[in-house]
Amino acid sequence: MTHVVKNSTILTQYDITNLLRRFGGKNQQYVEIVDVQKNLQTINKYPLIKDVSSSVHTHALSQSRTKSN
Repeated sequence: MTHVVKNSTILTQYDITNLLRRFGGKNQQYVEIVDVQKNLQTINKYPLIKDVSSSVHTHALSQSRTKSN
């Protein structure tokens, strides 16, 4: 399998179709594409957002542990 690296930040219809096929299928209304590094930088930049993110993460972990027990 050949992997092609795309340097452009503009998605073509071909790109969108491939993303839908790979992650969601045609029945999805949208595909969310996130820049994880940029999101982490933003979260760390603002103390309130960082606190909220930390609380959400902690809550999600405790929920997953509760379900597994």
